Amino acid sequence: MSNKSIFFRVDSSVLTGSGHVMRCLTLAEELGRAGADVGFITRSHDGNLNSFIQKKGIKLYELPSSPYQAFLKDTTRGEYTTWLGTTQQADAAETVEILKDLQPDWLIVDHYAIDETWEKLLRPYVNKIMVIDDLADRKHDCDLLLDQNYVRGDRQRYADLVSPACTLLAGPQYALLRKEFAEARKNLKKREGSVQRVFVFFGGVDPDNMTGKALDALSAPEFSHIHVDVVIGAANPHRETISQAVTLSPLTTLHVQVENIAELMAQSDLALCAGGTTTWERFCLGLPSLVVTIADNQVPFTRDLYEEGLLRWLGTSQDVDVHTLRKGITQTIQDTDRNQQKTEMGMKLVDGNGAQKLAHMLLKGPLHEELRVRRVIESDCELFWHWANDPEVRKNAFNSDLIPSKSHKIWFSKKIRDPYAIIYVLEYEQCPIGYVRFEINDEQYVISYLLGRAFRGIGLGQKVLQIAIDSFQKSRLFLLKAEVKYDNVASAINFIRLGFKEKKHEVNKRVFELDLRKY
Repeated sequence: MSNKSIFFRVDSSVLTGSGHVMRCLTLAEELGRAGADVGFITRSHDGNLNSFIQKKGIKLYELPSSPYQAFLKDTTRGEYTTWLGTTQQADAAETVEILKDLQPDWLIVDHYAIDETWEKLLRPYVNKIMVIDDLADRKHDCDLLLDQNYVRGDRQRYADLVSPACTLLAGPQYALLRKEFAEARKNLKKREGSVQRVFVFFGGVDPDNMTGKALDALSAPEFSHIHVDVVIGAANPHRETISQAVTLSPLTTLHVQVENIAELMAQSDLALCAGGTTTWERFCLGLPSLVVTIADNQVPFTRDLYEEGLLRWLGTSQDVDVHTLRKGITQTIQDTDRNQQKTEMGMKLVDGNGAQKLAHMLLKGPLHEELRVRRVIESDCELFWHWANDPEVRKNAFNSDLIPSKSHKIWFSKKIRDPYAIIYVLEYEQCPIGYVRFEINDEQYVISYLLGRAFRGIGLGQKVLQIAIDSFQKSRLFLLKAEVKYDNVASAINFIRLGFKEKKHEVNKRVFELDLRKY
C-alpha cells in the first residue's frame, strides 16, 4: 500500500499567532513517523513560521502574502474573518491549484477564517477533510472534527454546525502534544507544591507583551530567590525589550523558539502563561499555572478549567496588570496544597498521547479493542440518511439514486421495528463509525455494512464485520449471505478474508456465503 498523503492548510502571523502551526506540526511529525507523506499550505503573512516548517523537512507550499482587508471582516465573527488576507473563494482557488493533481487522502484545516464555504470548494480535490477548531461558531463540511479544548457540553456545541455523519473528537485526551511531553512525564520529579522555579510563556507572538509584565512582577524583592525561564517566539515584536529586562535578573534565562519546552516545563514549579495550546502541555506535566487569556477564543475553556479547579485564571491581557500578576504569584507560592492538587488533576486529564491517537485514527482507524457495538436506535435516523447519501455509498449501491429524506424516514422506522432485521452500530468514543445489518431472507441472513467516510480505505471493514458477526452469533447458528456490486472490490475482499465463499456471479453483483451452522 502506498503512503497516505496528508496536507495541512494553516497560517501563522502576528495576528494569528503560532499556536495553530505548532499543533499542526506536532500532528504532522507524528504522521510522518507513521509513514505518511505530509505537506503544508500556508500564506506568507508577516510574522509567519514558514521557514521553521521547512527546517522540519516538511514540504511547504507558500501562498502569496496579502494585506489584511477591513472589508473582509464579518461583524458576526469579528477579526477572525480577516486572517486569510483574502476571500475564502480566492484562497480556495489558490489551494486547489496546488492540490488538483495530488488528490490527498486527508486535507487538515486549522484556520479560524475558514468554514464550509471554503471546504465545499476543496471537496472534489481531496478524499477526506478534517477540521481542527475550538470556536464552534461556524459551519463545517468535514468528515472529522477535532476540538481538543475542555468545554462543558463540548459535543453539543457542534450539533448544528457539522453533519451527523461527521466524527467528532472532543476533549484534552486528544490534545496534540509533541512526543517529548509523554517522555518527560515518565521521568517527572514528584511535585510537592513549593515554588522555586517559574516558567513564563505567553505564546509565540505575545502582542500585548504580557511577558514584559510578568518579568516586571517577578522583579519584586520577595521573588529574588526564584529561578525564571522565559520563552518567546522568534517573531515576538518585543524581543529586544524582553532581552534587556532578562539581563537585569541573574536568575532569569531567555529562550527563543525553543525545542526543549517540555524539559523547561518539567523542571519548573509554576507557569505564568496564556490560555492557548500550552494549557494541555502543562497539564500533561502537572505544572500548576497562573493564566492570562490573550485571545477571545481562550476565554471559554480557560473559564471552565478555572471553575473546575484545574488552574488559576487572572483575567484577560487587557485587564491584568503587574500588580495583579504579583499578587497571584504570592498567593500561589503560599498555597502548596492547592498546587499539588492541580498537578494531580491536570495529569489525570491529559496523558500526552493525543497526537499518536489521532495519527493512528487517520491512518488506520480506531484501535480495534476500543470499538464498541450497540443496537440501532430511533435517534440514528438522520445519521443513517447522511451515511446512505454519501456519493461513494450511492456509487456502490445497487440503486444509485439519492434517497429522499421522507422515504428514508419511512424505511428506517419500519426497519428498526422489523423482527427479521437486526442492525448494529459500531462506535468509538461515543462516535458512530458505521453499521452492520442482518436480515432474514429465504432461511438465510443477508449481511450488509457501511462505514462512515472518515473510516474508509484504512482496512477497518473486515474488523467491523467480524465484531458484528461475533455479536450476532452469540445467540444463533446461521448461514450468512452477502451481495456485493460487481465493481465494489474492497467489500468483496473483506468478505473473502472473513471466510465467505463466492457462490455465483450475476449481471451486476457477486454473491458470497459463510456457513456458521456447523459451529
